[in-house]
Amino acid sequence: MLQEKINTSELFASFYDCTSALVKATASLTGKQINTIPFKDSWTAGQVMEHVTMSNTGIAKALNIEGVPAERKPDKREQELKDMFLDFTVKFTSPAFILPTKDAYLKENIIEDIEYSVELLKEISRNTDLSECIKHAAFGEITKLELLYFVKFHMQRHLRQLKNITEILQQK
Repeated sequence: MLQEKINTSELFASFYDCTSALVKATASLTGKQINTIPFKDSWTAGQVMEHVTMSNTGIAKALNIEGVPAERKPDKREQELKDMFLDFTVKFTSPAFILPTKDAYLKENIIEDIEYSVELLKEISRNTDLSECIKHAAFGEITKLELLYFVKFHMQRHLRQLKNITEILQQK
């Protein structure tokens, strides 16, 4: 089967918009605020950024897994992923492999790391057949394109979370 060429320019434009907003929210905080828990059962801003970065780099690794040709539209699960991750009434528990690992973060490092993770996704996606299906621990059978949609919605979800954290910290 010929590799299906998928235009990802719009998708990556949304990644950059979201990354820019994440960076802006993070940059608005002091070093102390980045490492402050804003309310009970919350992560710090630094932990949110590390979680998103870890997720992005995990997806980048998944894009390198050898897949099989999809026997369906490569974006079939896009709406399912959008509905799941942009439903803010549902609270998720992070899988252990992308739980934040630190208590203290440096602003410059977490900003650099999130930007690098998005560039890594873009670079790897250029050299892979996004219409291929892989087996993923969290999603089951999923195309590589759908993994990129997950990144989009996951980043949007955590941007909302980070904005809430930032707002609360700036009121203190």
